[in-house]
Amino acid sequence: MTSELRRRAKTVNFGVIYGISGFGLSKTMNVSMAEATEYINKFFEKYSRVKTYYESILEKARQTGYVETFFGRRRYIN
Repeated sequence: MTSELRRRAKTVNFGVIYGISGFGLSKTMNVSMAEATEYINKFFEKYSRVKTYYESILEKARQTGYVETFFGRRRYIN
C-alpha cells in the first residue's frame, strides 16, 4: 500500500464516521461528487452495521432533540 492510498483510505473512513457529505469528501479529496458519493456508498455496503448505527442515532436525535456523548453529556440540536 502506498502512502497516498493510505491517506485516501483514512480520509474516506474518518470522513464517513464523522458524517462527511459527498460534497465535502469531493472537495477534501479533489474528486468528483459522484466519485466521492460512490466511496461513501461502498463504505456503507462494506460496513452495513455502521450505517445501521448511524441511522439509529439520527432517529433518536430527531425524537429527543439531542445526542449523547460516550460519557453521557447531552448535545442538543435545533
